[in-house]
Amino acid sequence: MPRQRSPQASLGRVSGELLAGRDELADELVGAIHDRVPEYAEFGGPELWETVRDSCLANLETGLEAIAGDRRVPEMVPGDARELALITARLGLPLGALLRTYRIGHAIVWERMFELLEAEPIGAPARREAIAAASAYLFDHVDRVSAMVTDEYTAERDRFLRSREQRRTQLVRDVLEGADPDPAGATGTLDYDLRLNHLALVASAADPEAVVRALAKGLDAPHRLVVVLTGDIAWGWIGRTREFDLPERLPAVEDARISFGEPAAGVEGFRASHRQARDAHRVALRAGARGQPVRYEDVALESLVGGDDARAGVFVARELRGIDGDDARSRRLRATLRAYFAAGQNASSAAAVLGVHEHTVAYRLRTIEEALGRPVTTRRAELETALRLFELR
Repeated sequence: MPRQRSPQASLGRVSGELLAGRDELADELVGAIHDRVPEYAEFGGPELWETVRDSCLANLETGLEAIAGDRRVPEMVPGDARELALITARLGLPLGALLRTYRIGHAIVWERMFELLEAEPIGAPARREAIAAASAYLFDHVDRVSAMVTDEYTAERDRFLRSREQRRTQLVRDVLEGADPDPAGATGTLDYDLRLNHLALVASAADPEAVVRALAKGLDAPHRLVVVLTGDIAWGWIGRTREFDLPERLPAVEDARISFGEPAAGVEGFRASHRQARDAHRVALRAGARGQPVRYEDVALESLVGGDDARAGVFVARELRGIDGDDARSRRLRATLRAYFAAGQNASSAAAVLGVHEHTVAYRLRTIEEALGRPVTTRRAELETALRLFELR
């Protein structure tokens, strides 16, 4: 008869299994928060959702490691959880929305843990002991961390409401939501002229303000405006009196994730370029892009059709059926198809780019058409779109 685990051993094994799948579990939590916290969903910014996911991961790691060990509740709020409290306060979102994220997370994590503990090879008394211990800890963890993030939120909200930074941020948000303030008065508050030619960006970096300064200098733009959302995420605008003449590739910034809108002038341009920068940032976050900035012009298609992950996934699976695997063969076939389309459907040019013989490209194209069940030219637009979306998985 196999030896049964002790309650603590089962807690350790179950916690370890959940920790191993924490990325997928964090994605599930983020999806549930998006569906059930309308204040967050209505804001909809990639900067907020990046922070929500980081907070979920931090709480998962802290809590599950404690359950596997001494089950002591944290004495300090996890750093990324604190960042979510701060950005929630700075964006003027209600405290109740922040606290609901913890109730949602608690419910989902407990459900997963209960299912796993029910399947553990231990006797009924030991299972009850393990379940009771896990339940008690999760309640204690959520209560303690909720109290700490409430304190962080309240302190930040009070500080922010008294500060000049808050006035600047509120005016920026008013403009983004459609206000058209007096230019002279707005310049006095923002230290930035809304009548300029603007290039908006979103920066995720250890020091996003330094990133904006460096990019402004590199693009010969003497005016800049930065709104810091968290310690490592900021909205930015760089401005010039003359029009921007952007290089084909924008300056790279090591260890930073940067997304740009397109240059535009005046108050409406201030808003439009910002919308584009945030759409581009959503794509950049999904692609994991770092270093080389992502420009809206280059990802406008992905931002337009990739907003619904579930529907985009179905589209990609349908269009790329037979060549959508993660194996080496599928990767070669997709690379060949991308090169073929990029070369204007010229097999010889595609072969030169890929470093293979033209006959190899022709053979691969026949293989692709056999897998798809149709010529690659019959749905080129759909195939190219699916190839681009596939890279964002």
